[in-house]
Amino acid sequence: GSVSSVLKTIERDLELVASSPLTATALKDLTQAYRAMENPEEDLRRVFITESEFPLGEKNNLVKANTGSSYGFRHADYHPYFNDIRAEMGYYDVFLIDVEGNLVYSVFKENDFATNLISGQWSNSGLGQAFLQAIDLDASEPAAFIDFAPYEPSNFAPAAFVSRPVFDTNSGKRLGVLAYQMPI
Repeated sequence: GSVSSVLKTIERDLELVASSPLTATALKDLTQAYRAMENPEEDLRRVFITESEFPLGEKNNLVKANTGSSYGFRHADYHPYFNDIRAEMGYYDVFLIDVEGNLVYSVFKENDFATNLISGQWSNSGLGQAFLQAIDLDASEPAAFIDFAPYEPSNFAPAAFVSRPVFDTNSGKRLGVLAYQMPI
C-alpha cells in the first residue's frame, strides 16, 4: 500500500543524495573540521544547542556560528542544502556520521548531535542502529531501515531511520553514513 510506496520514494531519494558528490564533499569537510577540534562534542553542543538563540525544534535556523574552528564555516556551506532536502521531503532530520561513528552533522541539532554512535549514550538508539547497519553495506545493497520506536533525543517521539553508506566519488573510499529520521 501507500506505506511501501512512500518508503520507496524515500529510499530512492536517500540513494540519490548519498551518491551525490556534494554529500561526499560535505561529509569529508565536516568530518575533517570535527576531528580538528579539541573538544568537538562539548564545543559544538554548546554553540549549536546550549547557546543557540533558537529553541529546540528550531535549532536548524542557526546557519553560521562561531565555533572557534573551521567547523562553523563548513556548517554554513552545507547546512542550507541538507535543510532544504529535509524540508522538501518532509523528513524529521538528516544526519551525516563519519566512519568512527561521530555524528558530525544534523539539521536539527537535538541531543544526539556531535555524540559518538558507537561509544556514546545513543549507541543503542534507533540512530545508533541505523549507523551500525549501514556502515558496512556496499553501494549496491539496499538501505538499512530501522522501524518506528520512541527516540529519546526527539522527546521520545516515535522515529524510524533509513541509512546508507557514503563513498568518496573519486577514490571510492568509505566516508561514513547518511541517515534520515522519518516522521510518523
